[in-house]
Amino acid sequence: MTHPDARDPGALLSREANALCGIFQFARERQYPETVLRQIRTLLDQRLLALASEARVAQRRAVADRTSSAA
Repeated sequence: MTHPDARDPGALLSREANALCGIFQFARERQYPETVLRQIRTLLDQRLLALASEARVAQRRAVADRTSSAA
């Protein structure tokens, strides 16, 4: 049985980004050092960029699928 994330990498990236948001919020509320907050923020930014890229790829695939099925 295939794990759902194997079919939808965007779902995995979304969950990772949400988890990092929670970790960032936790660290900020507990006044972690700025260097730690910056590292978490960097990871979060990377995940958000990957998520945006995956969304663009999925959109292109959907358009290609519709185009090929209409032909």
